[in-house]
Amino acid sequence: MSEIKRVGVAHRWCAAASFGRIAFIGGHTARETRGLTVTEQTAEVLRLLDQTLAEIGCTKADILGAQIILSNMSMAAEMNEVWDAWVAPGHPPARACVGAELGKGLAVEITATAAVRNQEASLDGLV
Repeated sequence: MSEIKRVGVAHRWCAAASFGRIAFIGGHTARETRGLTVTEQTAEVLRLLDQTLAEIGCTKADILGAQIILSNMSMAAEMNEVWDAWVAPGHPPARACVGAELGKGLAVEITATAAVRNQEASLDGLV
């Protein structure tokens, strides 16, 4: 029977949780670029997403779906430029992009669902 595994556990959330061969990646937001442009924030968020994916043995090519939240939909074109340069060629995930109020200084938040290809190797280090 599969266990629920988590990485980056905090009081209220975790960076990722997996069950069987599916991993749910929590919402990633800017840390160092908070308050800067959506271009800078998106680049940082995607780097953080890459790090979380690596922790669970996945890559951006394993992302099945992504949800992008922008604090203002007028920034979609800028965000898309960074996203398009980042997404794995030939492996674009199903994606939604919506506008919603985010925390102060935040322009973008991204969450995702990924396929765990090698369950044994990818779950090392998860609690």
